[in-house]
Amino acid sequence: MGRPMVPRRVSSKEATRFQQLIDEMPIALCQVDQDGNIYHRNRRFEQTFGYDPDTVPTLNVWLQRAYPDPEYRESALAIWNADVERARKSGVEITSREYRVRANDGRELYVQIGGITFDDDFLAVFVDNTEKRLAEIDLERHRQHLEKLVEARTADLSLAKEAAEAANRAKSTFLANMSHELRTPLNAIMGMTFLAKRRATDAAQMDQLDKVQQASTHLLAIISDNLDLSRIEADRMNLNPVEFSLGEAFARAADIFDARAKGSEPSFSMDIASELIGIRVIGDSQRLEQVLVNLIGNALKFTQQGAVEVRASLQDHANDEWLLRVDVSDTGIGISPEQLSRLFQPFEQADSSMTRRFGGTGLGLAISKQLVTAMGGDMTVRSQPGVGSTFSFTARLGKAQGKAEVSPIDDAWSAEQRLRQYHAGVRVLVVEDDAMNRNMVLMLLLAVGLHPDVARDGAEALEMVDREDFRLILMDIQIPVLNGMEVTRMIRKRRDRAQAPILAFTANALDDVRANCLASGMDDFIAKPVDPEGMYSTLLHWLEAGTAKAHRPI
Repeated sequence: MGRPMVPRRVSSKEATRFQQLIDEMPIALCQVDQDGNIYHRNRRFEQTFGYDPDTVPTLNVWLQRAYPDPEYRESALAIWNADVERARKSGVEITSREYRVRANDGRELYVQIGGITFDDDFLAVFVDNTEKRLAEIDLERHRQHLEKLVEARTADLSLAKEAAEAANRAKSTFLANMSHELRTPLNAIMGMTFLAKRRATDAAQMDQLDKVQQASTHLLAIISDNLDLSRIEADRMNLNPVEFSLGEAFARAADIFDARAKGSEPSFSMDIASELIGIRVIGDSQRLEQVLVNLIGNALKFTQQGAVEVRASLQDHANDEWLLRVDVSDTGIGISPEQLSRLFQPFEQADSSMTRRFGGTGLGLAISKQLVTAMGGDMTVRSQPGVGSTFSFTARLGKAQGKAEVSPIDDAWSAEQRLRQYHAGVRVLVVEDDAMNRNMVLMLLLAVGLHPDVARDGAEALEMVDREDFRLILMDIQIPVLNGMEVTRMIRKRRDRAQAPILAFTANALDDVRANCLASGMDDFIAKPVDPEGMYSTLLHWLEAGTAKAHRPI
């Protein structure tokens, strides 16, 4: 690169001036001759490497002290010499690289070393990166520490999540088992009450039986609410979409409250848009009715005088969807803005005193909101204390083909009457191991003229199916020897007996149990406690259908 940057022989004045100049430079530098002598070093060089002006060594001594590890010194020197040789040949700067060096006072440094060559000398330039590198090392150490903490915390969270999920599953299983154990005796209570009311003639006795029925219905609602909450918490709240008449769903909900509200305060009315009456939709009719019944029941419960009105309309939402909107308005006690914020939380009511005053678990609204959300809609509320409230919800429903069909049999006839008139003497197999529930079902079947036979376990059921010709089978799920689903699969394999409709008859109301029953070859699902009118309607449907639906291979 031409002449030396600084001639070796200069006047003392020039040398002083030059030294002052390089001493002011912010980086360390020194010039090294071909004999390894270090000269024209500046103050920053001495400060960086811990030398005073009179003790700066030769290059070889400096290398020994700067690289005390022989292996590292050999490697670093080989790289440096190669860079210097390349710079001399090509006339470029010496490649700047970072080296780990030791200062004269023992400090470990990270120094970027480069420079230029001229003749046989070279000018070395040193940039002290120690603070930056130590900060980076500390940052990396901190990062690794954080990574380990994150890994540990993630592992802890994973274990906690697994434990929570296991606890949730255990709770759901417990609630399902408790639900089953509670529903089983409740089934007998509600069924026997229904039968007793049919024979009662004394007004006081009828009143007592009505109260038993009301208390049983209230208990069933509490059991169902807790089971629904466990489904929601376990993310197992599944909808069961079917084709149904939207007008009939509203009519069923209205029937529950019409008699209760007739001739008393508050009045109850439904304003259903005409286009909604005759239309068939696809959705979960049971869950839709559950939301309607909950909102209407709440409105009546919290309204002492005035009116409760339900308004429903249907909008063409998309090519394959309807958007249902329902408003339930009342002139009741109303809700304050502060109370509204927690209204849809589980176990909450607008006021904690309301639980004692009006009853209820505080689960209904939380469950209803979750249900309409699962239906692709939302639930909102507008309210003013002392004036009343309006609960509104939307739900997306699939479009079904055609309009609602009217039954060819006179609609004035109940399912019970039709069974007695057209299906008296039909043989029905009841597979049930609980004596009380078995007797109750037999009495319900005998009341409409059917001829029931009984099997107490799965093996006995198979023997009777092989021996007798039954038009319909009511199959409990939890029975001894072989469970109901196993028996159903085996019946479906018997080609000569495979066509009789088989209806699941169980107190286990979990959605996956329903799905498993249908997958095993059953045709329908009757949940305990039995609603006698609903049971009669289901029996009528399958007896009139004649044979079971086409079954998937088991």
